[in-house]
Amino acid sequence: MRPSMRGRDQAQTGGRRPAGQLPASTPAAAAIAARRPVRAPRPAGAGPLQRLSRYALSAALPLSLAACLRPQPRPDDWVAEVAATSGQVSIAEQTQSALLAATVGKLIRVGGRVETGEASRATLALRSGGRVRVDPLAVVEFQPQTSAGHQVTLELAQGQLQGTAAAVEAATLVIRVGGREVVLSQAAQATLSAASGSAPARLEVVFGEALVQQAEGGNAHVVAGGTLEFTVPVVGRPAPTPIPVAAGRAAAGAAPVDGGPGGPDAAGAGPLSTQDEDDALEPGAFVVRRVGGGAVQLRLAERLPFATLRGTGLRAVTVGSALRLADQARVLLGRRQGPQTLVTGPGLFVVRRDPSPRGPGIRLEGLTGDWTLSAATAIGGAAQQGKTLATVVQGVTVTPRAGFRGSSAIAVQQREQDADLRVLHGEAGLTAKDGALRTLEAGEFTVLAAGTIGPTQLPAPVALRIGEGGQTRVFVAGPTLPVTLSWRAAAGERSVVEVSRSSSFQRPLFADALRRQQLTLRLERGARETTYFWRVRPFSNTGRLGPPITGRLTLVPDTSHRALENLRPPRNLIREDYGNTTVFYQNSLPRFVFTWAPIAGAKSYAVKVVRENDVGSTLVNESTTSTALELAPGRLTEGTYLWYVVGRAGETLVRTSEHRRLRVAYDNATPDLQIIYPPNGAVVTTSTLEVRGVTMPGSTVQVNGATLQLDDSSRFQHPLTLVPGNNEIVFRVSDKRRGSSLYVRTVVRR
Repeated sequence: MRPSMRGRDQAQTGGRRPAGQLPASTPAAAAIAARRPVRAPRPAGAGPLQRLSRYALSAALPLSLAACLRPQPRPDDWVAEVAATSGQVSIAEQTQSALLAATVGKLIRVGGRVETGEASRATLALRSGGRVRVDPLAVVEFQPQTSAGHQVTLELAQGQLQGTAAAVEAATLVIRVGGREVVLSQAAQATLSAASGSAPARLEVVFGEALVQQAEGGNAHVVAGGTLEFTVPVVGRPAPTPIPVAAGRAAAGAAPVDGGPGGPDAAGAGPLSTQDEDDALEPGAFVVRRVGGGAVQLRLAERLPFATLRGTGLRAVTVGSALRLADQARVLLGRRQGPQTLVTGPGLFVVRRDPSPRGPGIRLEGLTGDWTLSAATAIGGAAQQGKTLATVVQGVTVTPRAGFRGSSAIAVQQREQDADLRVLHGEAGLTAKDGALRTLEAGEFTVLAAGTIGPTQLPAPVALRIGEGGQTRVFVAGPTLPVTLSWRAAAGERSVVEVSRSSSFQRPLFADALRRQQLTLRLERGARETTYFWRVRPFSNTGRLGPPITGRLTLVPDTSHRALENLRPPRNLIREDYGNTTVFYQNSLPRFVFTWAPIAGAKSYAVKVVRENDVGSTLVNESTTSTALELAPGRLTEGTYLWYVVGRAGETLVRTSEHRRLRVAYDNATPDLQIIYPPNGAVVTTSTLEVRGVTMPGSTVQVNGATLQLDDSSRFQHPLTLVPGNNEIVFRVSDKRRGSSLYVRTVVRR
């Protein structure tokens, strides 16, 4: 197991140490250059990157090397070539150049710029021979750097990158994070992430090796398979080109930190303080308030630049104002005294006039981003009062309506031509461009496009369906499990459905009033068993709640891959000198052999066993001339007993031993079922599959609802028909001692 390195600079190493000779243009590069080079093939791929906040990626680019030959001469200061694009990718060839659509083969020079939109990517071939993949919603600039080797600095304003150093001799890839240098050796691949604020940066080397400059001096060495976490100071970001709100470009969907795009460095507008405006605002004024962390930028009017919103006070907004929210940035919008709507980024929005005579006067139009809209009112109050701020998405007006808990949350994923809308809790009132109305409740989703509303959709029910009431235990192979809960309700009647890890339902994972009769959730399983409580209560139109139907679902780490051994009743030796004894049995009730020390003068012995809670009834009264007595299996079932020995010499009582306590308990951590085939996650190419396994004697087994025949050894086999894609197989094992247990297997048919 790798040692933890959170909160301190410490290299974590493992695996091989391939390295290349590096030019000594930096202290870290000089340290690696002294190492003996080891050639190794480049791996097929790298792991996923975490979101990056900011870092500078420097490539050692000897201008005497040419990456490739072209019929036309290339400029001396070219640094990268566009190798591949997908989606909306724009580039500026050099400083002051306009942003144009990127094409494969386009050259980028010192001062150039790359921007990617939502669901868009670009691959850049560096002049040094390295490669960089620019992920969605990223802004990247190539800036000159005055150091040996004619290096340039690749500045990442927002988004994320994956970097690979060139495979040629003496090639390196230098990454700067808050002034700390990270040098990748020849052909090395690495993931570097740096969260905003004080979170530590993290380096994960996939192939090759790297050196990281330490704050206290020296370098930390990290090889393939190793990771390193280290702290960096918070630094500003370069300013991307201001983007008009009307264009709705996805590259501007996430705002940077203070001093970023549209801020004082980009557009000449200073930061907007909100503290000095609170007293000057009228009670009916429309205002925005920044809450929590995350960067927020506000444009007060259409022709003005964006400026960073500082503080948590109020700022007036009018028709034409625009907001740019970074990831997880949050603002409250609405009248100063009245209901307000919470918007969580990332996203780009503009304030429009609300044409509805009953509306609040303004509405918000979402242009780009993956954002969440929330509101808190009385149940269903938004539709009647008309005071909650509505939002326009792809021409459809979306109004949040509070649910059972008095709040709502609507998640939106916007694309260029359409948007996905999902109700997390509460309800969403939708008004199409032609006036058509639709209400979505918690868990439902749809697609919005060109002012129209697509069909209402639900997550498809999964194979594991839990009916109302009762207790269910499910053995789970993975960390999560999709479960469909179902219940009965009269047509059109609403039911309040709650799911929680607490039996008091104080902090529910889900709590809403639903008209449908099923709910599909993905539940997490802990390292040990995790219990979920759920209940369903009728909910009248007047708000009265009926009597609940309750259930309990326990997720247990899967043990069905273990063999069920020793199905014969085990033999347990119970000795007098052991004192009180507890016996856990697994597959069958055990056999017991009682032993004791000889009693002086005794010719025979009587062994007596009684239940601890009923000492007046003797369960066992057996005589023997030896100092041991074996009971047949099943004589003593689960429970707590007292046993003792009476020594006799003919009819004369010699002595009675002390009472000893014996507890017999079923080991419910033992697997009830062994699934021999299929293993979880198996991939097959056939349309049928035969499941095989073994259970304990006396149990019954069902597979996807079909009861199976067991042979004399409690083994089973059963054919199943598979559909293309994922197939969920649910095994139900019933035992009269412990009720039913469920096991879930997922099989993929190619």
